[in-house]
Amino acid sequence: PWNSMSYMFFKCFRNLYLSVLGKTSCGDRTNMVLGAAGGMLSAILTHPLDVVKTRIMTDRNPGTSVYATSNPLKGIMSLVAEEGIQVLFKGLLPRLLYLSSLSSMMLSGQQGALTRILAYKQSVRDKANADAEGGAVGSASASASARTSGGGGE
Repeated sequence: PWNSMSYMFFKCFRNLYLSVLGKTSCGDRTNMVLGAAGGMLSAILTHPLDVVKTRIMTDRNPGTSVYATSNPLKGIMSLVAEEGIQVLFKGLLPRLLYLSSLSSMMLSGQQGALTRILAYKQSVRDKANADAEGGAVGSASASASARTSGGGGE
């Protein structure tokens, strides 16, 4: 869930940034900052589930854990009942540092590549259109001059 949420938040932050400033595109540095912000928000929201998952995985008696339930919310509630609300955010700082830098590089790299690929495709289309218009103009003027000069094999 973290990866898809970080992408969603990155796109939301990017669209908000573009609409507020009235721009049509972001630079690489801006994409890096927005990617880090999306990754951090996603990490904060998914961290409680990650804590419960880690507790289940590190339980000494597998299958008997009070956290191992089909309902993740029940696992979170039993963890909070035992250790307090602060337990849901244990280890958050290292996770924020890791995932924000990961999403910053991943999402800004993806957006930069996408922007450059689309710009290249547009330049190829523009060149093809210019060549087609130049060829059509050249053939039209050649046939017009052939008609006026009396050429054409009569």
